[in-house]
Formats: sequence, C-alpha cells, structure tokens
Amino acid sequence: MALLSCLRTPGLRGALHYTGTRSISSGTLHIKDPQNFWCGGRVNLKDVKTKSEPVYEPATSRVLCQLQACGAADVDAAVGSASAALTVWSKLAGTERARVMLEAARLIENRREEIAEIEVVNNGKSITEARLDVHFAGQATTLSG
Repeated sequence: MALLSCLRTPGLRGALHYTGTRSISSGTLHIKDPQNFWCGGRVNLKDVKTKSEPVYEPATSRVLCQLQACGAADVDAAVGSASAALTVWSKLAGTERARVMLEAARLIENRREEIAEIEVVNNGKSITEARLDVHFAGQATTLSG
C-alpha cells in the first residue's frame, strides 16, 4: 500500500526532506527536495509546470520551501487514483485491511517524535498538541469495537 511504502522509505520524512540539526521553530529544518504524493507515487516538483507557492513556518514566517500548486488535471488524476484504490481496498478481507492499518499505526508510533516536530514547524501547533495528534494516530493497535 502506498501509505506503508511512504512511511518505510529510508530518509523520507513525510513530504519533507531535511538535513542538519533539528530544533523546533529554530530555522534548522531544511527542505531539500519537496515532493507531492500523487496517484500512488512521489512526484518530483521540478517536472510539474504549475505556479509554485511558498510554504511558511507559522511561528517565524520563514519560507520553508516552494511547492507546486495542483491544477485541475492533477486533481482529476488524484480523484481517479483514489477511486481505483477504493475498489482494491474494498475487496480485501477485513483481516488484511486490519493488518495494513496496524502496520501503519506501528510505523507512525515508531516515528512519533519526528512526526510531531515536523507538525510543529509546518502547522504552528504546540509540541504538546502535535505529540497528542501523533499519539492518537498510532492508537489503532489499542482500539476495539
């Protein structure tokens, strides 16, 4: 599944790639190669011919990177991809869907601090709120019903 391969990719930090020492809202998050995830794969933005837009760190107003905006054709392709994925997903047995979701929860939990730090810089949340968000995202292993 695309989600699991994204989380398993060595050196991949969600949609952000960074180097150097990380410190929350300190200007040390460096995005080397921002990419979008479209239609089941990473798209190098250098190949996309749409207008770029700055992504700001809310706490400092520093520009983290430039990202390409999606055009109508990109949105149509993403919707088509999601529809095709739903067809495949809905045919999986419940146990197989559960296995995929539990694995995703495990991968999120294993990288919870890293994900929370990126959320702080990218969204302006407090570290406490970001840690709670990531904590609950990884709780699929403890929920029942």
